[in-house]
Amino acid sequence: MATNKITLVEELDASKDFVNMKVKIIRRWINQIKRLEMVLVDEKGAKIQCTVKKDLVPIFDEQIKEDTAAVPFTYSGYGFSFLPFDQITLTKARDKDTLNIDVIGCVSWCGNLEVFKSGSQTSRRFNIELKDLDGRTQRCTLWNDYAVKFNDFLEKNKSEEHVIAIMQHAIINEWKENLSVQTDKFGTRIFINEDIQEANDFRRRLILKQGVSEASHTTLASQTVYPNRLEFILNTDKKQLDEVRESEETGDLVVVATIAMLEQEFGWFFVGCRKDGKKVLSKMEYMEIADEDEITDQLINAPVDSLWCRKEKAIATEVVPKFRVTMRVQDNTDSASFVMWDRDVQKLLGLSANDIRQRQLKNNDDQAYPHELEGLLNVKVAFKIKIDKYNIKHKGSAYTVNKMCDDPDIIAELEESENNNEVEEQPSMPEVATVKLDEESQGAPDSKDAFSVTGDSLATEIEKDSETSSCRKEVMRLPVWNQQTRLGKRFAKYYDLLGIKIEEPYACR
Repeated sequence: MATNKITLVEELDASKDFVNMKVKIIRRWINQIKRLEMVLVDEKGAKIQCTVKKDLVPIFDEQIKEDTAAVPFTYSGYGFSFLPFDQITLTKARDKDTLNIDVIGCVSWCGNLEVFKSGSQTSRRFNIELKDLDGRTQRCTLWNDYAVKFNDFLEKNKSEEHVIAIMQHAIINEWKENLSVQTDKFGTRIFINEDIQEANDFRRRLILKQGVSEASHTTLASQTVYPNRLEFILNTDKKQLDEVRESEETGDLVVVATIAMLEQEFGWFFVGCRKDGKKVLSKMEYMEIADEDEITDQLINAPVDSLWCRKEKAIATEVVPKFRVTMRVQDNTDSASFVMWDRDVQKLLGLSANDIRQRQLKNNDDQAYPHELEGLLNVKVAFKIKIDKYNIKHKGSAYTVNKMCDDPDIIAELEESENNNEVEEQPSMPEVATVKLDEESQGAPDSKDAFSVTGDSLATEIEKDSETSSCRKEVMRLPVWNQQTRLGKRFAKYYDLLGIKIEEPYACR
């Protein structure tokens, strides 16, 4: 039975069905399933998250606003619990009990507003660096609306005063042992130079520590950039597949191609360590490649069926399936085998390897090649691939995909540049200077001396014509072109099939 007693967050327990609480709303959002989520703070500064069910959202949506309370409220804060930068560690990042953190600092550096497009989706990222009162710095990443908010602030505030930023309910992200503080999709709230007690106190302490003169030497500026365009169009050479297969130099190249088939005989996943994403090894595999200092008593005495993480030099306690898909791709010049890894496959499919594997195990078809991967077929993608010494030595071997981009604007620009290059290097078609035919073949509408140079039929048609044609080709004069270009090489192949020797300035047969 409900009473008028006010219950604090610390007094909540599962025995009560109904309680009265006096709280302020410090964060609200609508989640993916259309429920209204809120973060509340009571008059002692304790916080709790609560939910309004989907059916009731239309009733309460307009009434629930951030920084408001329905009754007189004495607490003016936001329930901050700042984590010192030196406590943002790998251990903290991997602690499952660390749901989110609060950080505060002076913005000492900022990058640009980066825009990424994938299909119909657009995401935005803004990297900044916060400095605490002891001079320690922490990289932070703002995503989407948070990134736009910070960029708008910089455009409207050109003063050189210190920018004090607070990230509330942020998360610690680990990438290759580098840690960053990032915004969550919904729950994070950022405060930029806002007139609140915690920000004002930090500014005063900073000025007392560094002096007033240093408080006017921070100039922040940004611009909107498109990293995929930089990486795929401006900073990496674009080639077609026939050029890739003929390449004699190692390095990175960009190729636009369509996924034509999946090479199922090579499998589709590997078992990786959840911490670093790298493939785990059996005990015997690890012992074969381990350095002398890695052969420890723990390794020797470990169970035979144990799995090991080379990076951690320890038993992998948490493993997860990761994509490794070998596919055949093609463009209008050739085809080749590419190997695409977990991040890019997951991005194209919208599914994780673990999702598919769990479905297989549940349905007892874990030996089958998953039908979900058929979603990759006939997809045109810009691939950034790596050509290594093995590829050069073993022509036709699979190329590793370092990164892929499915942004239609990037793909269109790459294809347009390729078309322009084709036009620039295309020579005029070879002209026959003199061809004498006998009376039977002259003027015949179905003369077999006319041949087609399309696709695989070329050799067959020429062979057939050489056997049946009664024409006498006395002289054929050919123009000189640069045989090192791609088109020049193609024409050279055609004339080789015709048995015509190409010399400079002319070839006669």
